[in-house]
Amino acid sequence: MTDLEIQDNTAQQALDVIQQIDQFTGNAVVEGMSASVDSGLTIQVSSGYAMVSGEIVEFTGGTVTLPSADPDFPRKDVIALDDTGSLVVYDGVPE
Repeated sequence: MTDLEIQDNTAQQALDVIQQIDQFTGNAVVEGMSASVDSGLTIQVSSGYAMVSGEIVEFTGGTVTLPSADPDFPRKDVIALDDTGSLVVYDGVPE
């Protein structure tokens, strides 16, 4: 397989390329599923479809609550669907 080369060194472009590859190889949002802040650390995810472990899964929408943040170090959490179609949070590393 040929290596992908990101020409302009933009992280957003790299994420887009990874998401496009994932659509064909296992895990990706196919349609819908936008995330927005409900209140505080509660995130609302709209309904839609996702590819989970190579299978299309319909998601009817839901909420997930992020764990409290470290007051001194920011982190990035990832919200995903598990293989049962339930929302899960993978905590980022504060740094």
